[in-house]
Amino acid sequence: MNGIARGLLLHPKALDEDGLAVLRSALPRLEDRFAALWPHASVGLSLSVDDFRRYFPSAGSFDDWALGVVHRQDSLTGRPFFSFLACPFIQMGKLNQQIVRSFLSAKRPAFLVTASALEPVADVRCTDPEDWASGWRLTT
Repeated sequence: MNGIARGLLLHPKALDEDGLAVLRSALPRLEDRFAALWPHASVGLSLSVDDFRRYFPSAGSFDDWALGVVHRQDSLTGRPFFSFLACPFIQMGKLNQQIVRSFLSAKRPAFLVTASALEPVADVRCTDPEDWASGWRLTT
């Protein structure tokens, strides 16, 4: 192994406990799929709700938490804490699109996770600026 590749699995903040349980149960399989992209690293995935619960209180605002997701560094290596984003939903809300755009601007990968592929995300486009919960769509 040659390091760690950490990913953040972005999902709607309003996802209920049953939906979160489904995502949690899928984490090991998803980590195996991403391991093919980082064969010399140990791959781990975290749900965005877990990161939010841990870091939002000290961030103080949604925007500051989103910036922390993108700019937080590993305390041992000084490298970005998250190496990639995994997006299981093609539609997303304002905060998640902000995180995806910031990742892409920082030249770090984001992937749309489908049943058959990990599709690199090229951009996020606004479909309804008034719908903060799902008014943005990933493009691959």
